[in-house]
Amino acid sequence: MMSHSSYIKYKSRINNFLNSLGETFQLETDAIDRIGKKHIMDFLNETLIRTSPRNRNNTRTDISSLFQLLEDNDIIKENFVKKVKCKLES
Repeated sequence: MMSHSSYIKYKSRINNFLNSLGETFQLETDAIDRIGKKHIMDFLNETLIRTSPRNRNNTRTDISSLFQLLEDNDIIKENFVKKVKCKLES
């Protein structure tokens, strides 16, 4: 459970990530298995350039929450997003 405002931010960050993968990628049935650490890092680096370290870290946390849900439901084997480091804020 999360507050309405938290959910809005979560949904926006997840949708931005999914959009960054491209439409063709999203339509493929095995696409979730092909998302790798490089996809996550590329998106987070782009987020950092466009916004701030805090937003980049919050985005990483939201993506990790999604991947944890997928792991908990045996859709993926491992939540590798947990291994992505947070950026120090300047």
